[in-house]
Amino acid sequence: MKKISVLAVDDRPENLLALENLLESPELEIVKAGSGREALYKTINHEFALILLDVQMPDMDGYETAELLRSVKKTRTVPIIFVTAANKEDHHVFKGYESGAVDYLLKPLEPVILTSKVKIFTELYKQRILLEEKTEEVRSLRNYLSNIIDSMPSILIGVDNKTRITHWNLRAREITRIPKEVAKGKPLENIFPQLENGTEYVQQAIESQQVYHHPRCTRQEKGRLVYEDITIYPLVSNGMEGAVIRIDDATERVKMEEMMTETEKMLSLGGLAAGIAHEINNPLAGMMQSAIVMKSRLESMNMPANLQVAEELSIKMKDVRAFMDKREIFRMIDSIHNSGSRAAEIVNSMLVFARKSDAGDISYHYLNTLMDDILELAATDYDLKQDYDFKSIEIIKQYDERLPMLPCERARIQQVLLNLLRNGAQAMHAAETKSPRFIIRTYKAEESDMLCMEIEDNGPGMDEETRSKVFDPFFTTKPVGIGTGLGLSVSYFIITKNHKGKMDVISKPGSGATFKISLPLKRN
Repeated sequence: MKKISVLAVDDRPENLLALENLLESPELEIVKAGSGREALYKTINHEFALILLDVQMPDMDGYETAELLRSVKKTRTVPIIFVTAANKEDHHVFKGYESGAVDYLLKPLEPVILTSKVKIFTELYKQRILLEEKTEEVRSLRNYLSNIIDSMPSILIGVDNKTRITHWNLRAREITRIPKEVAKGKPLENIFPQLENGTEYVQQAIESQQVYHHPRCTRQEKGRLVYEDITIYPLVSNGMEGAVIRIDDATERVKMEEMMTETEKMLSLGGLAAGIAHEINNPLAGMMQSAIVMKSRLESMNMPANLQVAEELSIKMKDVRAFMDKREIFRMIDSIHNSGSRAAEIVNSMLVFARKSDAGDISYHYLNTLMDDILELAATDYDLKQDYDFKSIEIIKQYDERLPMLPCERARIQQVLLNLLRNGAQAMHAAETKSPRFIIRTYKAEESDMLCMEIEDNGPGMDEETRSKVFDPFFTTKPVGIGTGLGLSVSYFIITKNHKGKMDVISKPGSGATFKISLPLKRN
């Protein structure tokens, strides 16, 4: 069996030797390069499954090397893992991904992590080679396409070189409601006009004998935006030219990709927010401590240091104290300290919420405290463009102060609560609700061992159709680009699956909405 080649690039020979020893395997060939230029040269006569690329090298660093590798067709898709001693939290990581890296390994290398990641990419390489071989087999069997066309879940339309329909599969009939007998022999643009520029694309594919792929094409269907991947395969069979058009509904995949992109962005912002919060804590603590010391020094009438300075300046401490009282300096110092304490509480709430928690990280918490902490965090929600401020919403708390502690995953439950509060606030803001209000209730269910939370707003409410779909994935009433339609479905999953609880909504148009969460006091 031919060995799989992995390219290791590092300007230090000892590092290359270490990599070679760690990755020693009967099926791997480790090709070494001592510089970026040598690495580029090695790719001319080799095909690599993976490139392990050092970042910090003289003359041409890892980023420049990666960009050059990405500019060449042969190496454009070869996975690159950067090997660096840089801190993974800093901006160099983002630069690396922009240069084309798929992952990072930090020095000193952990052998298990290194070998595991290399194994993943070599397995992917083997699968790709296998897939390419299978693709060749599929191409050799294209004459049998007409026998299997009706079993495909995609829309499959066969046309001749005049773009007249020769094949019309079952999925095409289901979408268009046009029988095969009616479609065959008719011009494509007459039977399937929703395929914009279809005739032109088919002709290009036939003439060039190249596959044309048009991902994420959009069209309107019953008032909703549909994404489709359109692929046109040119065919030559017994001297007859034509093409096969394949159309796949990519709507859910596109939405998932958008959701993943948004999630990655939020994770990055979450890390940034946590970093900023840590940075704020230090000067904040210094400010509060200085305020305490300042007040102590100004208030003390008999402090030796105070008396000494007063004597040197020929002033009396009682006059200093009187001046401070008259000018309300002590009140101002107290205000500084209180404001600092308030800011510290907000920063602490951000850190607790942003902190990553492992699945199944169950601990005991008071329900009222969980709600108060997330209200503190929600109060920082502000949108300058929309003139939206969460603090403008009246909060009415109807807490049962006798509730026992609840076993739960704190961060996940607070994620649900924050999502409900933000959704309600945005709905009230969009509807221009006068005197927006939340009523927050906590209590123990009378007939079950469950603790309950209710979040009631006085917003626009929702009709029965919307209410019945509100927990469905990708369902949203927000404009395109504003929401992914996953917030409430994820919240529902957290409550019902992760915590074995219940989540319901009660709402009518014009009567606001009440979300109710019930969580068990005992974990199975």
